[in-house]
Amino acid sequence: MKPILKKTILAAGMAPILSACITVGPDYEPPTLDISDQWAAEISDQPSAAENLRLDWWRSFDDPVLTALVERAAMQNLDLRVAEARLREARAARGVARADRYPSIEGGPGYERQRFSENTPIGRAVPNNDSFDLFSMGFDALWEVDIFGGVRRQVEAADARLQSAEESLRDVRLSVIAETARNYFELQAARSRLERVVANAALQRQTVELTQRRVDAGSAPRLDLDRALSQLQTLEAEIPTLQAQLPEIAYRIAVLVGDPPEAGLALLPALADADEILPDAPVGARSDILRRRPDVRRAERELAAATADKGVAVANLYPSVTLGGTLAFESMDFSDALEWSSAAWGVGPSVRAPIFEGGRLRALVRQADARIQMRAAEYEKYVLVALQEAEGAMVRYVNERRTLSRIADAQESSQRVVVLSKQRYSVGDIDLLSVIDAERQLVEVELRRVDARLDAETSLVALYKALGGGWSIFEPPEEVAGAAGEVLLKTAAGNSNE
Repeated sequence: MKPILKKTILAAGMAPILSACITVGPDYEPPTLDISDQWAAEISDQPSAAENLRLDWWRSFDDPVLTALVERAAMQNLDLRVAEARLREARAARGVARADRYPSIEGGPGYERQRFSENTPIGRAVPNNDSFDLFSMGFDALWEVDIFGGVRRQVEAADARLQSAEESLRDVRLSVIAETARNYFELQAARSRLERVVANAALQRQTVELTQRRVDAGSAPRLDLDRALSQLQTLEAEIPTLQAQLPEIAYRIAVLVGDPPEAGLALLPALADADEILPDAPVGARSDILRRRPDVRRAERELAAATADKGVAVANLYPSVTLGGTLAFESMDFSDALEWSSAAWGVGPSVRAPIFEGGRLRALVRQADARIQMRAAEYEKYVLVALQEAEGAMVRYVNERRTLSRIADAQESSQRVVVLSKQRYSVGDIDLLSVIDAERQLVEVELRRVDARLDAETSLVALYKALGGGWSIFEPPEEVAGAAGEVLLKTAAGNSNE
């Protein structure tokens, strides 16, 4: 066996041993927070914590239009495309980091026409110093042995950042789902407001006709007719504004699902009526937020990446060992250019150690420490904000449902007052002002009911978003947990056991 082959095999055999010696820097440990499974809100009719959160919550409204819009937006929204591109970028960055674990080899053929200078020793020593052909084929190999684990820490950080990008994509998807549902409910509410104002304007026209007859018969003053006309004109003045809201919201929904704005106009005739009964919202255990909220999961992965970055900074304090080798074939005759007699080679290690850096490397370690502390504080903040949003949304939804129920009762009472007022006015028991006041109150209560229902719907959407429900429906089950999910599941289980 040729000496170069023996030495190459020996270096290759020693490389795994050298590269697996030490991994400096801190090993990552998931953060632990004391989070109770019980919700803080003490409300008797709060959503049940005993049941698991319904992940496809938009389907609980039993509205096929809403379901179709949400599921289209969750797959083809343009913000998702941006997040997906960032994910691909992070995946490529991980590939770059992993490539540093392997040797780099370069090589290629070469050709030169050469002649030595006659004014140099070599030119004088060569008889008949004519120009000649030089054919070459060479290979260079270089590998930095990962003795102290710097490259392994780089790969660890790249893996964590890739997982952080995955969580960012999930966070965008969660926001898109919630935003689509919220806009859909706003569209329903806008149509309901328009329908109620149009219907009340029609009723007011009847009042105007009734008043006109009484004025013509001499049983009512002209002032009553002017008041009735003023009420009608006020209602009719609201109609154009309400009509303008419908296409405006439809345009927003179209963009959310990745369509041109004008495509949203097709929603208007297909819009379903809002269900009078809002669905219950089982919320599950409080600590489930840790594994469901993508922003919490992303913050945990950023903390893991920062911890690995410190390992890279610590590894830079130690010497680096590089194995290098060169193999070249050179000949003046192409026919024997690849013969072993034409070979020239060199192989050997080199060691570089930091001697004086002016404190730069130590400062980089301190910088990495500060970044770990920052990421840890951010993670804790994300957890607390998630709990605050969920607790607040739960209280808000429960109370909005109560408000909606009471306004529905008030609407029924106002409807009875209007009917009775018109009957009494027709026989002259009361004046028209009392009828107009009853009708005005009915319009106000009906519009308040529309607004109250929208408030309840949007607070329910906010609750599901705060709980992190929805994004996992659009991913394979084996990918839902992921590295962040597995870590946080263990953390939540540990907290529960405590």
